Amino acid sequence: MANHVLKIWPSYYHDVQSGRKPWEIRYNDRDFRIGDTITFHEWAPASKHFTGSPTFSRQIVYILHGPAFGLREGYVCMTLR
Repeated sequence: MANHVLKIWPSYYHDVQSGRKPWEIRYNDRDFRIGDTITFHEWAPASKHFTGSPTFSRQIVYILHGPAFGLREGYVCMTLR
């Protein structure tokens, strides 16, 4: 099982951290798998810097692979816990 370190924009950071947004859509360039962990680092795209907010991790418990239900080929929608 792998640990993927990903940037997350401030507008989504608190929703994913709190569990309000228990899913993430990403291009599958890392071969995401069920059981893998994602460690999120808050990233401000305008300034192109990390914000300094604490990192947090979530485990992938389900993956929907595109193309399906409007999800493009090569993308995944992952349920996180």
